Amino acid sequence: MTPPPILLYGDFSCPWSHLAYRRLQLLGEPFELRAVEHDPWQARPSRTRDDEFSCLREELDRVSWFLLPGEDLPHTLRGFVPHTRAAVTGYAESYGAGVADLAAPLLFDAFWRHGLDLSDPAVVRTLLADAVESGTSPSD
Repeated sequence: MTPPPILLYGDFSCPWSHLAYRRLQLLGEPFELRAVEHDPWQARPSRTRDDEFSCLREELDRVSWFLLPGEDLPHTLRGFVPHTRAAVTGYAESYGAGVADLAAPLLFDAFWRHGLDLSDPAVVRTLLADAVESGTSPSD
């Protein structure tokens, strides 16, 4: 009997989620990502984009303490932290189309390697269009 896949709940803009995703890829064991938006209920108007970015940089510094010898967590930060509702929604569509394994690395890399804004639905749509169209989604 095959064991169920490991489940990873993570946000595409969270450095801990990014690290966990990369490590699970290296393990070679079956896993599934469940994309979530970090603190969607939290009132954000009280925090500025600069505050959010400072928090992300501090969190990234904390994550770096947990890197293994020879391990890196590549990143290109552009001075903002996206609200990832659009990315989570796009990922859900790709999951429904059976191509989540193609979509997840595209979304993680889009933010962490290329500094793209995953809160912009047009960016997410552009990133995922080919993957979703190659799947079996009944949606437009």
